[in-house]
Amino acid sequence: MYNAKYAEQISMDVKLSEHNYTVLISAPKALNSEPFQGFHLVADSFNEPTFAAALESFEEGSEFKTWFDIDAGLVRKHLIVVTFGDDCGFDVTKEVFYQ
Repeated sequence: MYNAKYAEQISMDVKLSEHNYTVLISAPKALNSEPFQGFHLVADSFNEPTFAAALESFEEGSEFKTWFDIDAGLVRKHLIVVTFGDDCGFDVTKEVFYQ
């Protein structure tokens, strides 16, 4: 439900430079009156990930941002999970599309 409703509010900029992709993700400071909590990178599947890690975020203007670099040879299905709210908050999940 939250993915369909809020996915457009999470932006991703994916750039290939030689043999590496750089991915920059931006999220608003709050959604549905719930404050931003963090970014996570998940590989392959949300329910059965082969890799998952929290990504450090920084505040820039009216958004929180994070980024990561990955060798083009290691590209696979990656999901970005953005968490909003405390205790009973919610997640917005978007797939990274490497071009």
